[in-house]
Amino acid sequence: LDEAIARMSTHLAEHAKELGLDGCIIDPEMYGADHTTFAGVCYCAECLREFSAASGQPVPEMPAGSRGTWLRDHGLQKRFEEHFEARITGFCQRLEQACHQRNPDFLLGVLLLDYPLLAHRGMALGLGTETHPVLGFSETTYSPGYTGYVDEQQKAFAAMPAHVLFVP
Repeated sequence: LDEAIARMSTHLAEHAKELGLDGCIIDPEMYGADHTTFAGVCYCAECLREFSAASGQPVPEMPAGSRGTWLRDHGLQKRFEEHFEARITGFCQRLEQACHQRNPDFLLGVLLLDYPLLAHRGMALGLGTETHPVLGFSETTYSPGYTGYVDEQQKAFAAMPAHVLFVP
């Protein structure tokens, strides 16, 4: 992952400075898929191996469709979800630090950051800091405009606590 972070931060922050760009917006929507977001956490073999190593809990090899059920049946789903969120948060913290080392004024933003998913929560917690809050863009306000949702979402980010500048 460290190699990927170095490569990503170089492409994002250094090249943005060269091109006169203020920052970038990450769009986690899965275009071209049969749905636009993950329904929950990632159960890929790598995520399970990482969880097993970090928790000391052996996880047997199994087909992808059985992994979530196995974790639930063994009382490990909550621990796995916490680990998944922490993994996303840690990755995003390292990416944020690397980007701001290369370009201190670089802005990071995420579309759909207000979706109630653990991966999005990890991005909110990891990509924003007190001095460099992440810009959290929403499409929930496209049609209705400014509603009480905006205030509720700002409170939700603050309660995490995440450093997010919410952009409805």
